[in-house]
Amino acid sequence: MTERAYVTTNWGLSPRLVGVAAPGSGGADTISIQDIHDSLKSNTLPASEADDSLDNMDDDAIIDSAGKEVIGNDQVGITATLLNGQIAFEANYTPAQTGTATSVDVNGTSLTDTSAAFQTNNVARGAVIVNFADQSIAEVLKVNTQNQLDHRVLVQGIANDWGIGDTYKIWNVVQKEIDGGNLVAVDDVDVAISPVFPTAFTQVVRTASSSATLVGAVTPDELWTHIIDSGFEAQEVLRLIASASAGKLSGAAGTSITIRDLADSKDRIVATVDSDGNRLNVVKDAT
Repeated sequence: MTERAYVTTNWGLSPRLVGVAAPGSGGADTISIQDIHDSLKSNTLPASEADDSLDNMDDDAIIDSAGKEVIGNDQVGITATLLNGQIAFEANYTPAQTGTATSVDVNGTSLTDTSAAFQTNNVARGAVIVNFADQSIAEVLKVNTQNQLDHRVLVQGIANDWGIGDTYKIWNVVQKEIDGGNLVAVDDVDVAISPVFPTAFTQVVRTASSSATLVGAVTPDELWTHIIDSGFEAQEVLRLIASASAGKLSGAAGTSITIRDLADSKDRIVATVDSDGNRLNVVKDAT
């Protein structure tokens, strides 16, 4: 089990919010469903599980998970259901850049600030820019220099343009991720809801897995050397198939047929046949 100390729960809300702290607060931008399960199971303390702490025993369980059964060489992915709960990644309230426009742009598509450091401060494509003087908003398209960037047309403002002295703030939208299976949620009356609570200037990506996955990683070399028939590896079987399909053939009119490898460097298959062409003996060189 991997319990994450940066996972906390606000039990007083409905749906309850499961907070995931940002890296700057000792947390992470990515969390697995397994870690969510382990952390919340530690807090909910169902009667069937022991725990050193008595916290939250009077609260209803907040997560129910299933899966990870091993079937043959495969393992079923984990599916977790948040019970009247949602994941809330820590919001990104800190702007990447603040400042004042130093040039006029009547089109409302370009910001210039000679005191800015857009590149140094890592202002990113898609960042949200707010012109407080004009009360307008847009998304950054391209940072061209330290002092100038292009953005989508300002909207929802008074004039939707830039004037000298207009104050602004820019927030990057930080990508968060929930991985390692499937996560769903229901409210207090079992109606399906989003498992994610939106927080300011974050974007949450969820990776889903509905099928069984291999237990352990398999390298390409392991696949090619896997024995698939009568002691022959996959790569050896492929060599025999390739020669049988496209290699030079000789002796077809007699009782001994020879098929060469594709490079014509060796006899790949030598077969003894009867008068009807039926194979009586086959010598194979798959190396």
